[in-house]
Amino acid sequence: ENPDVEKFLDIFSADYYRRSKVFYEKVDILANYVGHMKDKDWVEPEYDPYDWAFVAESNTRAARCNRIKANSITGNGYSFDYSEKNLTKRQKNIAKRQIAKCKQLFKMFVNEETGEKDSFSSTFERIIIDRESTGRSYLGVKRNRIDKIRALFHSRAVNIRHRKVSAEFPSPAGFVRLDLLVLNNTGFTSDIKLNKTYYKAFGDKRVVNRRTGKIDPNTSVDELADELIEFSIYAPGLKYGVPRAATAKHAIQGNFYAGVQNVSLLRNDATPRMAVIVENGNL
Repeated sequence: ENPDVEKFLDIFSADYYRRSKVFYEKVDILANYVGHMKDKDWVEPEYDPYDWAFVAESNTRAARCNRIKANSITGNGYSFDYSEKNLTKRQKNIAKRQIAKCKQLFKMFVNEETGEKDSFSSTFERIIIDRESTGRSYLGVKRNRIDKIRALFHSRAVNIRHRKVSAEFPSPAGFVRLDLLVLNNTGFTSDIKLNKTYYKAFGDKRVVNRRTGKIDPNTSVDELADELIEFSIYAPGLKYGVPRAATAKHAIQGNFYAGVQNVSLLRNDATPRMAVIVENGNL
């Protein structure tokens, strides 16, 4: 018996189960609440994005593969150069101005949730991890009233849904972000509030209110709908992207339950489950 090992296992398993329990409670509440909603103005994804997001925490191999891929793409930094070497003086001047614009754009990355300054590398690392985990990811673009870009950000894929095309809002319909606010965890819908934030497709010139999702030329700058660029892993016949690990879902699930069983075994001094069988007697 090792008190330190026992303490570690107790803390690890308690914290892990607490987080997974809270995570799935929120997902169940959201699924139950949204499932009973009528006249939804968005399209539900074919794969549950919350289940795939949880894989990043519950499966070591999948999480490492996603992070290694993200780091290998964004971890080496970036540089700007001419795409062609034999340029005229006029072409070089045009290229220099374009590079200057790009450098200015790369200073505009912010964290959507905190509003703090961010970098290209960290933003796109999260975007790639999102894409590999859920099959899709989003780069957001904020503009001012004169249509100039003022910020770039990453928006979590688990919350984003494709907006339905309608007569009131024809294609491109854009996106809607769902944020669940649980006021009291009682399971009653009266204690739940669903906040919706609307986004436009990148390049959409219409003035849209981010709160109502309606076209409104009088919308203030703070209420303007941002734009999203979607990066998805293509899947034939599906509107949403599919994670590369989808074909290994049974192996991932088996690995998760094997890990839980191993921890349970260690906590019981490596003693497997046993049964006491009594024949022709009383216990």
